[in-house]
Amino acid sequence: MEYTDDVMEIIINAYLEKGIVTRKEHPNIDSRPFGRGLEAEMKRRGYDNVGYVEEEVGNYYDYSGALYNESLYDMYSAKEYLRTHVLSTDI
Repeated sequence: MEYTDDVMEIIINAYLEKGIVTRKEHPNIDSRPFGRGLEAEMKRRGYDNVGYVEEEVGNYYDYSGALYNESLYDMYSAKEYLRTHVLSTDI
């Protein structure tokens, strides 16, 4: 997976501003291969306090991932953020 500087600028800015990045900030995060590689890419770019988590609702009806600052969120609160602010419960 290639992470261009333009894409990473959007992701890094959202990460620094909000502490969590979802598909609302960049739609590619819904791509599991893209999202799953973000943690390593962020670490390669010098951001060491970063985690990545995926969550789903409605038996995989809607799923997504979130890149998050581990100083502000843990895995459980990042999943809750996804359920509350990103994922649709309308089936």
